[in-house]
Amino acid sequence: MQQDAERKRVAREIEVSQRTCGIAKLPKCVDTHHSLASIHDALVSKPLYTILELNPLLPQDRKEKYETMKRLKETGLPWHCCVYSQTHTGSIENMHFIWKLEELTDPQLQAGVIEEVHRRLPVYHSKAVRDRFRLAANKLSIKPMHSRYLYKLATSDANASANEKIGEIDQRVMEYINYQDEDVVMDLRSIHQSGPSHYNRFFSVAAQVIENTVGSAVDDRRHGDTPHLAAALSATDLHRFVMIKYMVPETAVI
Repeated sequence: MQQDAERKRVAREIEVSQRTCGIAKLPKCVDTHHSLASIHDALVSKPLYTILELNPLLPQDRKEKYETMKRLKETGLPWHCCVYSQTHTGSIENMHFIWKLEELTDPQLQAGVIEEVHRRLPVYHSKAVRDRFRLAANKLSIKPMHSRYLYKLATSDANASANEKIGEIDQRVMEYINYQDEDVVMDLRSIHQSGPSHYNRFFSVAAQVIENTVGSAVDDRRHGDTPHLAAALSATDLHRFVMIKYMVPETAVI
């Protein structure tokens, strides 16, 4: 019983916001309004009952997008068309689809189109659902960037990344997974296995600089034979001196 209740609770949380879906049959017009030209041009060659997503053809500004959709539903296009709209509360983008149909609609074809639209609609999961997955992944020692990719892969969740930096990381993980080249994986690992060895040349040159340029001496007032620098030189100055004098090409601009 508890497991059934938990499953029902999770199912209720799957949608992060309240959504409203509606289908409107457009009026047929003679001349297309100039603001709807891009929609007209994209739809003109589409066969009947073939879906066209409107979002890429709409203005980016939310107010202009609303006005364009309102005009489309009021004035229509030169064909019999249906518009399917999914509206959300909050900041989630509304989705709009359009297709041409006959004057006397074929119920079976219309039902098939609507079913296809439902398959294309993005899914938005609540933060609570994503957090439960993240906690389980942490217990299994799965890195956060990997668990985010696996979650999106398994659920088709369309929520945006938390911030720009995480978005860039997630994009790199996705590209890495999709590349499917084992040689690239080996190359990346070999970079990390090299450790600090690529600093050996710098340390070798720095030792020579200290020995030949700065010099060393043994303090008579101290016990033992521990040497110290004969001239004062900070680590920053030593690094800059070695890089400019010995390791940076003469043509380079510092």
